[in-house]
Amino acid sequence: MTRRAQHVAVIGMLVAWLTVTAFGAIGVQTSGPAPIETEAAVLLATLDDVEPALTRLLESARGYAVGGDAASREAFERALARFAEVRAAVERIPAGAKQREDGQLLEAVRALVPRIHLLALEIADGATPEKLALLGRLAEKTRTALDQLREAGELRARAAAEKIAGLAPRAPGSVVPDGAAVLLLAVACAISMALVSAWRCSQS
Repeated sequence: MTRRAQHVAVIGMLVAWLTVTAFGAIGVQTSGPAPIETEAAVLLATLDDVEPALTRLLESARGYAVGGDAASREAFERALARFAEVRAAVERIPAGAKQREDGQLLEAVRALVPRIHLLALEIADGATPEKLALLGRLAEKTRTALDQLREAGELRARAAAEKIAGLAPRAPGSVVPDGAAVLLLAVACAISMALVSAWRCSQS
């Protein structure tokens, strides 16, 4: 192999390394959210629907028990229908979607929501003070579990943000990581030196 061919081969390898490095660095920066983050967002969106539907159900059940007229019955039935949709969404959450203490809280919500719905159906057939009191207790337990899930999520998000800030305290507009930038510069310098060497060989 001639010296010029050797230079061409070296330049080709350096260009290949440069291309791989550039695409790798850009890919790290432009990759989408991790599947676990997407799953967590969907889970939180589902759980956020529970408390408003629960509050509406509880208020309409009490109104129906006090009034018992057609208007309060209709409002209670609408709240029941909405809570049935929320129950279906909660029951679609896969088992094990959360781990450790979050998993216990989520399982508590998954168990309480269907129980509340069945109790509300019983109240629709005949409201009693005992059933209303039980509905209130179950609603309070559900709210407590939801509050703890939200607090745990906020703590994890804050810890993750602090960890990222500690590992990469650079300008947010930076596109290429520091290590990749140094490697790109080194490869670019090597290519330039190889080109200059090849040009000198062609002149000799």
